[in-house]
Amino acid sequence: AQFDIEITGLRGMCRRIVEHGAAGPADASIVKLYYSELLQRLTDFAVEIGGPEAHTAVAKPMSSGWESGSWVLDFVGSWEWTIPGGASEIQRTIIAERGLGLPREPSVA
Repeated sequence: AQFDIEITGLRGMCRRIVEHGAAGPADASIVKLYYSELLQRLTDFAVEIGGPEAHTAVAKPMSSGWESGSWVLDFVGSWEWTIPGGASEIQRTIIAERGLGLPREPSVA
């Protein structure tokens, strides 16, 4: 039920941005952070409920996308989503500064 709520929330965020016709200064970072961390939790849960077989079973790819058909490979691959476009920590900083208007972190010289 929790994943259903989170996926519905993600769809709602994306729908709001599309219907508004323009993204706010931090909207892309919010969606990227939310999606990448949800993907990690979802694939982690799938590996957990799949038990030991989920760690060893390798299926044929289900699509031409990133899904491999193997929960453990998809779980490992989900961590890649937190790196391109900025790690989760960087996304949080962007959200804080651009979305919430918080001051920039001081530069280390």
